[in-house]
Formats: sequence, C-alpha cells, structure tokens
Amino acid sequence: MRNIFPLFTILIFTVVFSSCSKEKHVDIAQEREVQYYASLIPIKLDIDNKLIGTVYFKAADKTYNINLDNIQANATMSVIHEAIKTEKLLKVYVYKGSLEIAKLE
Repeated sequence: MRNIFPLFTILIFTVVFSSCSKEKHVDIAQEREVQYYASLIPIKLDIDNKLIGTVYFKAADKTYNINLDNIQANATMSVIHEAIKTEKLLKVYVYKGSLEIAKLE
C-alpha cells in the first residue's frame, strides 16, 4: 500500500498541473492587446496557406497578416473583399507588437 501512495500522489499532481497550464494558455491568448494602426485601402488579399492570409494596402510599405484559424476570419475576409471592390478606406487594428490584423472597421 505504501508503494502505491507516492505514485498516486504524482499522478494527481500531474493531472492538476497540466489542466491549470491549459487554462492559463487560453487566458493569455485572449488578453492580446489590440491597437489602432492606420486607415488604409486594401488592394489585394492572398491566402498563403490554410492558416494565414496576407493583405496588401495602398500606400503601405508593409503587408499585414490574418490568422485564418481565428473564428472571425471569414467575416474579416468578407470586409476586405468588399473594400477592394469599392476602394473603401478601412481602419486597421493590429495586435500590439505585430502586423497581424485583429479587426477592421
């Protein structure tokens, strides 16, 4: 019986620790800070692979990325396609410290 107790304790500790780590990871992803970057007119949207889209804007020297794994990716792509057709100016918000588009208005 004494031999089982240390193994059982380690098993419980491992399960509790791994479940806490997963919850922390989700919270960190949800806390990414969004900041306004610029008002730009999109001219092209390329789908690089199934997870990342690249957006090109008029008068911008940088390209911006869209995470296609994001729940809002389809809505964001629809906004971009419509803005390309109508040459509409969009407010571009990115995640702080990156060129990943967080939202468009």
